[in-house]
Amino acid sequence: MIDNYRKRARRPLDFIDPTDFVMQQQSEQADATREIEEAFHLALAALPENQRNAILLRQQQGLAYDEIAKALDTSLSSVKTWIHRARTHLRHELKDFA
Repeated sequence: MIDNYRKRARRPLDFIDPTDFVMQQQSEQADATREIEEAFHLALAALPENQRNAILLRQQQGLAYDEIAKALDTSLSSVKTWIHRARTHLRHELKDFA
């Protein structure tokens, strides 16, 4: 038993470069991120124009509902409806990634 232990201790283990493992994990994460982004852009493109504009102004520009209503020259209730419908559609389309 001791002889077997000594023999194993003398033989070097296969060298595994830690950077290979990290790079593989990073590429897998990048693939997953790319897939999510692609699905998001497809779901966003499928929205009607008024919903897409309203949700983009809200999420990307950080505008308030009344500011969006002024920018799109529509009523506040329309903006609220468009954003609600856009969020519902995006949530439905992206549920597999949650």
